[in-house]
Amino acid sequence: MASLGALYLFGIKRTRDGFIWLGCGILILLVFFYGYQFPAQSSSLGVILQSPGLLAARFFSFLGSILAFKQFYLSIALGVAVFAYFIFLTWKKYYLKNPVIYFFMVFLVLSALAASLFRSDLGADQVLTYRYKIYSAVFWILAYLSFLEFSASKNLLTPKLLAAFIFPAAVIYLLSIVDTYPKLVFQKNMLTYRINHWAINNNGL
Repeated sequence: MASLGALYLFGIKRTRDGFIWLGCGILILLVFFYGYQFPAQSSSLGVILQSPGLLAARFFSFLGSILAFKQFYLSIALGVAVFAYFIFLTWKKYYLKNPVIYFFMVFLVLSALAASLFRSDLGADQVLTYRYKIYSAVFWILAYLSFLEFSASKNLLTPKLLAAFIFPAAVIYLLSIVDTYPKLVFQKNMLTYRINHWAINNNGL
């Protein structure tokens, strides 16, 4: 994120501040990856790049997974759509209007690319798991907020259009509860079981 902040500062001609942010970003990366070793089962970058189609599929699936309800090909289609919208925002120079939302989206795009490259050993369907869906959820929320702001600035946000976006958002929210409820029940039962086991046997928590 510090590097993205530097990119924004360079863009608004605050060169000195940009170099400070860039230096902090590089330092953080060096500290974070110091002594890091890739897992033995990880594919090399050369092997990954030999399958660009699968790499693209994982990338777009990462971005669209939150609305796909565990359907891999649907997540790809949704990822393509929301990424095309991100390109549109870039073309419209949205980063000048709201750099916070835009560069947060850039961070999530880079996260999707990194996961596609360096987590390929887990399989393509791993992007549909809950621990990765949070990235997709945040990306879609930011896309939604940017759309509202962009539409309002162009006088396109009529009450009917706003209602047309609120209703699907409510439906998606309810469907997400239905989708995650079984997992929440399972986690609750496991937590109750482990706490009871620990209380009785003083181990296994």
